[in-house]
Amino acid sequence: MSDTITFEEGFLTKANTWTVCLTDIQFITWKENYENGSYFVKLHIGDKETRLQLDTEEEVEELVQEWTKTKGE
Repeated sequence: MSDTITFEEGFLTKANTWTVCLTDIQFITWKENYENGSYFVKLHIGDKETRLQLDTEEEVEELVQEWTKTKGE
């Protein structure tokens, strides 16, 4: 994961911006940015969402794996 986005004790943190509890996330959506190969990601929490941009598909997979592990799947 990028150096500004980290996982720690069930939380996802974007440095100096926000922290989200992974168990509060209901579902995750993402779309590739074809201009530069990065990914736009939305973390859906109730009727709200948190957006972030990840550089690689591997980072998206890591996020989904951490979220799934936290949800007990």
